[in-house]
Amino acid sequence: MRLMADVTVTVTSNGRDYIDTVRMEFEDEDYTEFDFGGFFRDLVNKLKPVVVEALPKERIVIDIKNIRRSMVDREKLEEAYVKCER
Repeated sequence: MRLMADVTVTVTSNGRDYIDTVRMEFEDEDYTEFDFGGFFRDLVNKLKPVVVEALPKERIVIDIKNIRRSMVDREKLEEAYVKCER
């Protein structure tokens, strides 16, 4: 199942916080192992340059919120329901 989430990254460097929030999509299946490395690479590629430049610093906080099904999965479910009703 494709999931979406809002991911906020806070990097603290020299007493200053650099913050960015991006929308991420990822697979979440019971039978697959979560690819954290791939997720982190995708996340870094979507962040603002100023946040990426501060990354190898003092503290990194990754906050994942609003996890939900992607619209593609919702549309597939709606199509399946319509077919079942016929």
